[in-house]
Amino acid sequence: MEFRKVDANLLDRNQRRIESLVETGKVKKRDRDYRPAAGTALVREYKGVEYRVIATADGQYDFQGRMYPSLSMIAREITGMRWSGPLFFGLKPPSTAKTKPTTKKRGGR
Repeated sequence: MEFRKVDANLLDRNQRRIESLVETGKVKKRDRDYRPAAGTALVREYKGVEYRVIATADGQYDFQGRMYPSLSMIAREITGMRWSGPLFFGLKPPSTAKTKPTTKKRGGR
């Protein structure tokens, strides 16, 4: 029985990051790839119901016996609204919206 499989995409991403670090001396921001490894179970409770999604080797997701190409489609199925799938399932942190300080003029027109 084999417990660990090598993810070629992960190895490629890591190699590119290493090469970039050697060339520039700086660590580049992480690639925006939030795909979990095959076999990973993602569990999310929403409105008191626990939902479980399994990542498959072909890059799809098994949810309640149906295959979906994206986590966002599953999040929409669960909530009835458009969601970022990686955000909904906790693979990506919420963005910190930078707000400009507002200056209100007091008094006159």
